[in-house]
Amino acid sequence: MRTAVLAACLCLFTTVAAAQEQRGSIEGVIKDSSGGVLPGVTVEARSPALVGVQSAVTDAQGVYRFPALPPGKYTIDAKLTGFRPARAENVVVELGQILKVELMMSVGLAESVDVKAESPLIDVKQNASAASIREDVISRIPKGRDFSNLVAFQAPGAEDEPRGGGLQIDGASGSENRFVVDGLDTTSLRSGLSQKPVLTDFIQEVQVKSSGYNAEYRASTGGVISAITKTGGNQYHGSFGTYFNNDNLRGDIRPTLRLNPTNQTIAESITAPPDDYTTWEPLFDVGGPIFKDKAWFYVGYIPQLQHTVRTVTFQSNRQTQTFVQDTEDHNVNYNVSAQLMKDLRGRFAVSNERQKGAPSFPSIEPDRTSRDNPALFQGDRQYTN
Repeated sequence: MRTAVLAACLCLFTTVAAAQEQRGSIEGVIKDSSGGVLPGVTVEARSPALVGVQSAVTDAQGVYRFPALPPGKYTIDAKLTGFRPARAENVVVELGQILKVELMMSVGLAESVDVKAESPLIDVKQNASAASIREDVISRIPKGRDFSNLVAFQAPGAEDEPRGGGLQIDGASGSENRFVVDGLDTTSLRSGLSQKPVLTDFIQEVQVKSSGYNAEYRASTGGVISAITKTGGNQYHGSFGTYFNNDNLRGDIRPTLRLNPTNQTIAESITAPPDDYTTWEPLFDVGGPIFKDKAWFYVGYIPQLQHTVRTVTFQSNRQTQTFVQDTEDHNVNYNVSAQLMKDLRGRFAVSNERQKGAPSFPSIEPDRTSRDNPALFQGDRQYTN
């Protein structure tokens, strides 16, 4: 009964994104020791930490296919009555890849697996130039808090150019890229930049395509950045920890140049001392099976809590005032996935962000746009220690 209810919910809420890549593929040909193809071979793809076991049967030409596998490490087993089993271990599937794994089976009745194939290193079915950044790499490298920060540090030909519109891939401007998260296009129609920030702790893999990608990524002349979030599997896994930052860990502030507030013909150099701030980001996530080989869950929660104190002196009346601001940014990512039928998988996912604490600080520069409104403008101001 519970399985039927879960399947019905997934059918109602699962978003279809067939045109965008969320999976990888494995295919190949099974042959005997003489080089002849073997139809009717049962082939299984195993990945205990992700989706359990998926099965396929070779056709009349000995071809098998697993067209939609979540990225991860797989073991491929082939079995046929009258033949010794064959196995390919450590087959690493990355986002959007089509790997070719061919196995050879010899005649015999032995029960043990004694034929193995090497995992392919490259995708021989596509000509796209792509780089993948997997979860095991993401967890070990210095990075920003948004998944797009990974691209400039890990993808060849990618650079972070704020003056050029953001991420530049192979020389294209930041507005020429396409961003895809869990199969959904999240590119801003106005600026061409990423419109959906996702914390790196929720990311399973990021793929950057710089050339050779399909026409489905319309209006893209730069790169295609695809990201998929974590999901549950047949094994329970999780993590907890925290990020911490405060003003004592920050370097010295560089002087900046501005026009003198009382004489616009004079330029002056000022050094604004940093705010007193403390930031905490505790994180928690867990994933695992609801029903083994049938349904899985994942949930992650990261609140970003910041306390900031700013002291300023208003030049109009030389009065000093201290401003305090407490902000909360709650980030939640959870999903449920299920094998609804043999060739049909569903996924219900929610990513939510809620903020508390509106900015109330005076800016570092004089507010010239409000000079004509006494209610908004309190005079030119500067920082004090």
